[in-house]
Amino acid sequence: VKTVIPNPVSTSITSLTAGGNNFTVKWNEVTSNASGYQIYYATKSDFSNAKKVYVSGAETVSRKCKGLTAGTKYYVKVRTYTEVEDTKYYSAWSPVKTVIPNPVSTSITSLTAGGNNFTVKWNEVTSQVTGYQIYYSRNKTSGYKKLTNTAATSGTYAFVNGTTYYIRVRAYTKVSGGYVYGGFSPVKAVNVK
Repeated sequence: VKTVIPNPVSTSITSLTAGGNNFTVKWNEVTSNASGYQIYYATKSDFSNAKKVYVSGAETVSRKCKGLTAGTKYYVKVRTYTEVEDTKYYSAWSPVKTVIPNPVSTSITSLTAGGNNFTVKWNEVTSQVTGYQIYYSRNKTSGYKKLTNTAATSGTYAFVNGTTYYIRVRAYTKVSGGYVYGGFSPVKAVNVK
């Protein structure tokens, strides 16, 4: 008599979404002979520097991977495993997908009016940030226009006095072929004097 334990069927990635220094990966659930899943992610396409994440439970089909570097391409793949007597048996890997994490969001620390101008300051984002974009609008919920790109964390800008402006800021990182952006800061208002 000989015994054999069939490997579980493989899964596939359904979405791979960038966040602030993180990404969230989702995959198809495997309902037969699965104990959980294993995620590999790496900055090299051959996965020679891969990090491994185990997700227990066949019904859990997403995971956020944190502490990553904004503007860096990550290669991601997932496989199913079944565990029998403390030994894991693996499926084939899913097709590889890639993602580039965004910078984390910043927030405005002060927004003050001066003579026909306002001064805005915001928190520095320290992880792989090229600069910041300042947006303004006269309407809190729509119509925002980019005012400037800057590497600084503050600036003074001339505007029409007697007018209320709504301001928001986001970090950006330059990557090959374009840019990736952090989320916008909470909006703050200033009335230019």
